[in-house]
Amino acid sequence: MYKDIETWVTRGIIDRINADPTIRVSSRNGDALITGEILAVDRTTLRETTSNQPGTVQITVLAEYSFYDNVQRRYIVENVPIRSSETGISPGIYEASRGGTRDEGERGAADQLAAEIVRRTIGMW
Repeated sequence: MYKDIETWVTRGIIDRINADPTIRVSSRNGDALITGEILAVDRTTLRETTSNQPGTVQITVLAEYSFYDNVQRRYIVENVPIRSSETGISPGIYEASRGGTRDEGERGAADQLAAEIVRRTIGMW
């Protein structure tokens, strides 16, 4: 249902992990496994134009993720809900009145969600 967003979040997580020289992404036989699911994507109009059309729009992605430590054979976190809007950086906002697209908002929200998942996960490990 949210295939593009799932792909963007996955790619964002992989890119961020690979950017850290102390860890790397490997096959499912690695030391740890991050899994998740996109539960919902919300579109909120933050500002309307004078003709009552969406001007500024925010996309928020609601997901849940788990982080399993294969070495210790236990979940560090399991099915934790997370929203792209929790980061406080205004992710997923686009200017529809200036030609911005929903795709642009979804990519931004997915990128922020990936960043927050990696930040929380690496911090717990």
